[in-house]
Amino acid sequence: LATNKFLELYYYLSNALNQEFDFEKVPSQEVVANIKGAANLEEIKAILNSYVVRSIEEIERLRTNKSRKLIDKAKACIQENYAHDISLESIAYDIGLSACYLSTLFKNMEKTSIKEYIIDVRIEAAKKYLQDINLKIYEVAANVGYTDSRYFSQLFRKKTGYTPGQYR
Repeated sequence: LATNKFLELYYYLSNALNQEFDFEKVPSQEVVANIKGAANLEEIKAILNSYVVRSIEEIERLRTNKSRKLIDKAKACIQENYAHDISLESIAYDIGLSACYLSTLFKNMEKTSIKEYIIDVRIEAAKKYLQDINLKIYEVAANVGYTDSRYFSQLFRKKTGYTPGQYR
């Protein structure tokens, strides 16, 4: 009788996880066989515990993969739009998330804020533009999304240790 109750519990968990996370479509016959063949309640508990631990690991893997895809989308959006007026809100809107959630997710996964990441992308692009000696510093600043060339120069120096002119 107890074995049947534990099998019901397993089926319930399996179906709930499938509906919520698109897990395996049918309950594992191996888990069912192990529960039916268990000698005592301690073995059944161990089997179910093992199943729950594996399920939690799979949920974490799925969430990490989903989060990584969202962060990659945000980075691609930044790479495509760094030369324009770009904000956390516009990036979040483009990928279908709230700004607060994207900010937290980005910070947790990348260990930096979106604002700092945008600055880093712009500074890297500016380094390439600075190789063209025909471009004025204010033109380089405008090409990477800064309308204020003094602010751009301050950021550039903070990030590289050099003014744009010195770097050139």
